[in-house]
Amino acid sequence: MKKLLFTFLLLGAFFSANAQFGVGAGLLYGTDSDFGYFGRLSYKLDSKLSFNATYSLLHSESIELFGVEISAKSSSIDLEANYALGEQPSHLYVLGGLSIVMAKATAAGQSESDSQIGFNVGAGYNIAMSDAFDIFLEGKYSIVKDADQAIFLAGGRYNF
Repeated sequence: MKKLLFTFLLLGAFFSANAQFGVGAGLLYGTDSDFGYFGRLSYKLDSKLSFNATYSLLHSESIELFGVEISAKSSSIDLEANYALGEQPSHLYVLGGLSIVMAKATAAGQSESDSQIGFNVGAGYNIAMSDAFDIFLEGKYSIVKDADQAIFLAGGRYNF
C-alpha cells in the first residue's frame, strides 16, 4: 500500500512539474456575434510554443414568428499556435491559426447549414495563478468569408 501511494505521489509530482496539457473554458464577445462561451484543449510544446483547439458557441437564438419556431446557431472550431513573448509564467503571447465557422438555421422542421474556413491572428496575456492554474485574456481577429469579426476572450485553464 505504501509503495502504491508513493508511486502515485511520484507520478503526480512528475506530471505537475511537466505541465504540458491543459483544459480550459471561459466567456467571449464577438463584434458580430455578441456574447458566447468556449472550451479549450491546450498542449504546451516548450516554454515558448503551445497549441490550442477551441470550440466556441458564438450565437444561439430562438424566436417564434406566426406560430413557427425559428432558431439559429453559429459556432467555431479554432486550431491555433501561441508563441510566448517572454520566459515568465505570466507573459504576453501572439497567436495565429485556422478557424472553421459553422452556422445552422431551422424553421418549420427544415434546416439549413453552412461552414467556412478562414484564419485568426491576435494576441493575449497569460496570468499564472499557480503551477496548475492560469487565467488568460485574448483578443483576435477572425478572417472568414462573410463572418469576419474581432473576438475577445477571458478564461481559465487547468494544466496537468
